[in-house]
Order: sequence, then C-alpha cells, then structure tokens
Amino acid sequence: MNKPLTTLICLCLLLTACGNQPKSESNENENANEKTSAVKDEEGTLGVEAIAKQWADKTITVENGGQAPSIEQLVEAFNKTWPTAASKGKATVDAANGYATSEVEGQKMTACFWKRNNGHRLFAVNLSQPIEPTINTLMFYDYDPAKGTLTPEKSLLQDFKTSFEGNVVEYKLPQKGKDIVVSEFIPGWEKYIRHTYSFDGTKHKFARTDIDDYAKMKKLYDDKDDMYRGSNPTMVKYALVDIDQDGSPELWTRNENEEDGAIYAINQGKIWLLETENYHSTVTFHKGIVQQSGGCGTGCQTTTFTLVKNSKLDDVYKVITEYGFEDDDPGTSTWWKNEKEIPEAEGDKFMKALDDGIELNPKWHSFAK
Repeated sequence: MNKPLTTLICLCLLLTACGNQPKSESNENENANEKTSAVKDEEGTLGVEAIAKQWADKTITVENGGQAPSIEQLVEAFNKTWPTAASKGKATVDAANGYATSEVEGQKMTACFWKRNNGHRLFAVNLSQPIEPTINTLMFYDYDPAKGTLTPEKSLLQDFKTSFEGNVVEYKLPQKGKDIVVSEFIPGWEKYIRHTYSFDGTKHKFARTDIDDYAKMKKLYDDKDDMYRGSNPTMVKYALVDIDQDGSPELWTRNENEEDGAIYAINQGKIWLLETENYHSTVTFHKGIVQQSGGCGTGCQTTTFTLVKNSKLDDVYKVITEYGFEDDDPGTSTWWKNEKEIPEAEGDKFMKALDDGIELNPKWHSFAK
C-alpha cells in the first residue's frame, strides 16, 4: 500500500473517532477492526512493523481456553487477531513444552508460555523480520483462565537497550527451561553478548550477561604480569567504548571496587588485551590511544601509550622518566616502541602529536544482578 493511501485511511479513521457518536463497545471494536484491516496486505496479513505499533492496545479472546489452554490455542487466538505471513508458513509445535514456531522466508514467529503462581499463564510471542526494515519485537500477554482472555502486558525485556549503537538484537524464547536470552550481535566483533532473564513464577528478571569467548579474554588478563593487581580482580561490569572511533567498540571491564580493570580490542573474532587498570595507575584516553600512567619508585614515573587502529592492537609506546632531586635537574626519559628502545627525540615527537585527550563517558552494564 502506498503512503498517500495509508495517510488518507488514517485521516478518515481519526475523523470517525472524533465524532459525536456515543462510544459504545461495538463502535470501539469496529474502529479497532478498521484500524487493523487498514494495514493488511492483499493476502490478508499484517506486517511486523504494524503489529509492533498496535499489539499493546488490544486484548485477545481465546475460544474455549478454559483453565489450561494449549500452546496451539494461544497461538491460534493471536494469529486470528494479528495474522502474519509467518503464521501461514511452516509450523513446528512442541505441545509438551508449550512451544511453537512458524516461518516463511524473511519472517519468523516463535511463541511459548509459562505457568504463573496465581494460576494464570504468561504468553510470549516473538516476531522477527531480518530483511529491511529489520524488526524484532517481543510481546507478552497475561492469560486469565476466568475470562479466557490474553491481556497485553509490559515486561522488563521490552525496555532492553543495546550496549552499543548498531548492535543487532535477537530474542530466544525457551523450548526447554524458563529463561529468555537476549543476544546482541556485534558485527565488527563477529561475537554475541548474551543477556539471560530468568522466570520467577510471575515475571522475568535479569540474571546475568555472558560475552562470547570471555574465557579467552580473562586468560589474557590473568597471564599479564601485574604486580599491582588487587586481591579480587573478578570483573563485575562492562562498557563498550569506541576508542579509535571506527564505529566498532572496544570492551572495558572493571571489578567491584573499580580499581582493577581490563580493556580489549576485538576484530573479526580476534582478541587483544590493550591495557589493564590497577590501584597504582591511572587510565586516560586519546583518540585511538589508551594511556596508563603510574609510579615506578621514588622519583620515577612510567607511562604506556597503547594505540588502537581499526579495532586492532597497533603500536605501543612506553616512557620511563626518572626525576632529579635538584630543582634545576629536569630528569631523564627513556623511550620504547614495541619493546625496542628508541631515541628520546622520537618519543618527544610522539608526545607533541598527542591530542588533549577525549572523554568516553561509558555506560556500565552488570555481568550479573
């Protein structure tokens, strides 16, 4: 349907809704039906985008639902109200586990339910469309056995926001078990960040976050010689920051007291440990550079500049400055580039080319509640 025709239909509906007729229940149902049918295609199905905008405003009746409706009954009721291309596609039903899927090329529907402590059921439907416009919408309903109705319900998962702009989100409803997993695919990394939400008998709550290949990242951190590492270097939170501003993020993790941390570059599945934090050092940033500074003894300062380019570890500069004890003694600086000593003049040239620094202002996310 073209946009001018859609606009005209919406305008007509608006004028009808704003008339002086009494607002009877039948009129409201007719208006809802007209609103729904206005976005159906020639095959009588609705697009995922249209359903995503409207589903929360409509209660669904489940015919002969009774106390314990099957997954087939719940899905059928949903499909009658919100018919999609996927609903007419190849279907798979696991009645024992209360799980069903159906799909066609370019669209998929997954549904399941959980038994609630109050005798109701929590019913969820995930509609996904990987082709443009890419949409992945998750809908929740409370099934009331006394009324035989599915009432739209707000969930914590519907407020989910990606850790970094541009991440692709997928929702996985459980065929077995009770957890929902929300996965963020990071294109530049070729890895997922997976967020698990557990069911407590009433609703879903955040349980934990896992990052693909995090065990390898932790090993890189554990293997690094760091005499100033704290006694509890377990990382409890993470942030995604774009240090080299190439559109793909770097990973920054920290422990509970924010003294110990690690910063990684990740590209096409490969991982580099850029720098670590500890109570004895300070980490700051320049565009494409992680700077770590700390003392190395009385009158001694060490600074490392780790360069990041295209989300990969690049050159590493290090300078150790030993200060004189006399006011007129400027001290001496020794420079290294990639662990090879270089002339002080080359190091000074590098320092002069540095920008004034950048503020990343990361948004931190918890690995676990």
